[in-house]
Amino acid sequence: MHVFQGRYKALLIDADPYLLELVRYVHLNPVRAGIVPSVDDWPWTGHRAYLGKETLPWLTTEWVLSMLAPNIGKARSAYTAFIADGLGEGRRDDFHSGTCEGRLLGDDNFIDAALGKANQQRQTTTVADILSAVSCMYGKSLEELQAPGKSRPYTEARAMASLLVQEMPHLSLTELARMLHRDIAPLGRVGRRLRDQGAKDESIGRQVEKLRKELKAE
Repeated sequence: MHVFQGRYKALLIDADPYLLELVRYVHLNPVRAGIVPSVDDWPWTGHRAYLGKETLPWLTTEWVLSMLAPNIGKARSAYTAFIADGLGEGRRDDFHSGTCEGRLLGDDNFIDAALGKANQQRQTTTVADILSAVSCMYGKSLEELQAPGKSRPYTEARAMASLLVQEMPHLSLTELARMLHRDIAPLGRVGRRLRDQGAKDESIGRQVEKLRKELKAE
């Protein structure tokens, strides 16, 4: 696990239902990854600060602890128990990509209010929508795109779908890889390669732009 592994992204979260669980999830990441046997063995989180065992000038713990109990001692005891209760928890996709557009985590009311303040609307395009549009453009069925093989019409169609998914922050390349029965790393690479080709090849650039407009109009 690296400090800057993957692209940086920030989530706007609804604190009341999610903050405590998110703090626990982050602190248990090294345990979940099998790097250390116990959360106490990993020094690079704020876990010890929440327990009162160290002070980090950049971390405020009072707000989170106050959500567990009004008394600091009881709050730290409750925090310890809360962390222990999460030891069996697996990966939470919502903590990595949110519940809306890859940047928001909350219920419908929270999401609508957040987008309203930014004068934005929800993006509704799905991975399935992209695959449908790409299949139509290339005259290939989803089953054909899922099949093994590296001949050009199929590889270019998959690359096009990868490019479009990567352009939309609310969509997941992992989901595309699952739907196409492909590995995520090479699928991401071919999408980025096609994007670069589109900047030099006008015919590819026109295809990309046509699909962008079709998906935006849905």
